[in-house]
Formats: sequence, structure tokens, C-alpha cells
Amino acid sequence: MTFGNNVNTMPKIPDTFCPAKWDEIYINLDYNFVYSCCKATPVTVNSNISETLKNQKTNLLSGIMDPSCNYCWDIEEKGHTSRRARYLKKFNEDGNIEEYLNDKSPSLVEINLGNECNFQCMYCNPKFSSQWYADVLKKPYALFNSKFNYSIPIKEKVSKDDKFNLVKDYSINAKRIDLIGGEPFLSKRFFELLELISSKEISVTTNLSCSKEQLDKFFQICKKFDRVEFHFSLDATGNIAEFARQGLNFSNFDSNLKYTLDNAPDNFYFQIKSLMTSLTILDLENFRNYVLQFLNGKVKWYLFHCTQPEFQSFSTLKDEFKESVIKILTELESNPNIVYADVVKSAVISSSFNKTLYNQLKIFVNEFAVRKNITIPFEL
Repeated sequence: MTFGNNVNTMPKIPDTFCPAKWDEIYINLDYNFVYSCCKATPVTVNSNISETLKNQKTNLLSGIMDPSCNYCWDIEEKGHTSRRARYLKKFNEDGNIEEYLNDKSPSLVEINLGNECNFQCMYCNPKFSSQWYADVLKKPYALFNSKFNYSIPIKEKVSKDDKFNLVKDYSINAKRIDLIGGEPFLSKRFFELLELISSKEISVTTNLSCSKEQLDKFFQICKKFDRVEFHFSLDATGNIAEFARQGLNFSNFDSNLKYTLDNAPDNFYFQIKSLMTSLTILDLENFRNYVLQFLNGKVKWYLFHCTQPEFQSFSTLKDEFKESVIKILTELESNPNIVYADVVKSAVISSSFNKTLYNQLKIFVNEFAVRKNITIPFEL
């Protein structure tokens, strides 16, 4: 499809334009949804992937703030630098708007390998965790319904071969392929898939619960790529980390992280990706001290904040904790190896404590602890 008319002069870049809507595509065939940019709202595929996203692209080129991009619009409205703004800064250095008018092929393609996972993170849901799927199927939680995206999703009948062919086809033109889950290392054909990818770069997001033998095999296969981004999901330390990410053994994570940083090939780069909820952020001081020891030019720390389920957002963070949290986030803002600390700080500052949501949080946390027969590591 083509946007606009062919003209001799360079078209004006609309104020609402974002290259990520074209450059990135995220596909989950298990549940038949797709989105462009990791922060965009997923939508159900209608006829084909390209047609499903066509209207969103048209809006951005027409000066319309498409609602699928609300994550960035909200950040910009608060006066902070969004992912879109960072993307545009790089685009303005060497980008060509005419490529986007003709609907260029994505340079980054993310494929969800399925929801098979050995963790049940508090803020996750059945679409991304088989542990959540089994738990909710056995008995619904008091608060969990379609409003909170904890209903049992209906899987599409897509063969594993079709998924592999999709990755193989996209990797011919894409600069980078991203693999997520679930937990990718649990996929029975994970290593086979790595062998098929022809892109020069890949990214894998993991909870790092795999064995060191699996890591060694991963390192060996990935020597063929120009660049490998290895992303680790972790949001706190010790008991709070293990409670928030049920199934995590923090000591094992720590051991695997250090092993990875010591043994990965030189083409590896690393990100610690953390989702701050009203509970995990209570451990921010300890977590900061833990993460800082690893940061350097090849190891970055990305901070994000939870918006759904809303009872785990900063709307349930008590005012008494805000001052210390804001102070730490202010310190982190100046570190060049830490990304989006300013955005998380803005979310904390602008949040207002909501007693109704806080009562929902207490109901959920208590039920979660009883069902898992675990001790709650903080006071509610």
C-alpha cells in the first residue's frame, strides 16, 4: 500500500509520526494478535498482518494520535521523553520519510514462541504464562475476569511448522528477530529455530532459569550473529522478587546472570528489564544496589512501570513510600546505563493513592499467597 502522492519535494513529517509503527512488528500466532512497537496495544489480526495495522499507520501519517500508541502519548503529555521521541531523534539523523509512505518492511520482528512458562509473575496472565493458564483454569481468582485479562484465552490452531516458517520468512529481510514467550528456553524447538534465523541480529528475553548447559549451547549457536541482545526479566531482590515472580529462585538467577556475563561471546549485549509495580518498587533500594554492580557499556538497565492490572499500578503505592522512591529514581536518571528512570519517576509523582484499588490489591495478594502456600514478604 502507498500513502500520499509522489511528489518531487520531500513530504513533511507529520507531528504524530513514529517510525516504530513501520520498523517493528510483534506477532503472537497463538492468540491471533499483532502490534507494532513493543508498547503499542495488541489488536486481533483480521485478514492479514499488514492490513490489520494499515489504519493505525494511516492515522499517524494524517496527524491523528492513534489510540494504539497511548503509552507514548501519555508520557509526552506529562512532558517526558517517550520511546517515540527517542526513536524520532535517531530517525531524523538518517531517516527517509518516503520509505514509510510506501509501507517499508519491518526491520525488527518479534515472535512469541508460546505461553509455556515455569513462572507465574503477579502481573502476568494466561496469554503469556502456562502457569497462569493452569491456575486460572483450575479456579478463577476473586478479582480476575476479562477486565483484568485473566480469562482463559482461546488458542488459534497454528502449527509449530507455520510459526517456524513465519520466522524464517521474516528473517530474510528483517535486521533483527526477537524471540519471547512464555519462556523461550522451554520451547522444545528453540535451538532449532535459532539455527534457521538468517537475520544478522537477534534478541531473546528470558527469566534466566535455564541450565548452564543450555546457556553454553545458546552461546555457541549465537556466534553466527553480528549482535545478540540477551534480556533478563527481574524486578526486585530476594523474597520480594520470588514472591512477585512465583517460581523464581533468586540465588539461581544470580548465579546464571554472573555466569552469562562471564562466558557469553563478545557479540552479546545485555539488558536487565524490570517492571515496577506498587509492590516490587518497595525493594528499589536493594534492587538498585544489586543491579548497579553489573552495569557498563554492554549491560543496561531498563525500568518500566505497571499500568495493568491497575491494582498493581502506582495508584496503590502508599504516599509514605513515595519520597524515598523518588529520591532513588532521581539518582538513577543520571546514569547513562539506565533507561526510563525518568518515566517511572514521573508515574510515581503523578499517581494518586486509590483506596478501592488498594483493597483489591490486598484481596489479590492474600489469595495469591494462600493458593501458593507462600509467605507475603511485605506488610499490606
